[in-house]
Amino acid sequence: MDTTGMTLTLTRHAMHTAAVKGFTPDQIKDCFANPKKVYPSKSRPGQYRVVNKDICIVGAPVSETEFRGITMYVNGSNSPKE
Repeated sequence: MDTTGMTLTLTRHAMHTAAVKGFTPDQIKDCFANPKKVYPSKSRPGQYRVVNKDICIVGAPVSETEFRGITMYVNGSNSPKE
């Protein structure tokens, strides 16, 4: 999956998680616009992980042009429930 040309929308949960983790809107936008890696979730078919140095956004495409972020966590933590 390639995020180029896609718009990121966030669920209420993802927005709450971002606030709790202290992720800024610019950090989230940068992660989505310039990911280091995008790969399918092994545990949740249809979902993808969009990863940069600091953040992992977990979500799924809802159309050809929209990706919905469901949650996010600090990259490298391997757990969205730190």
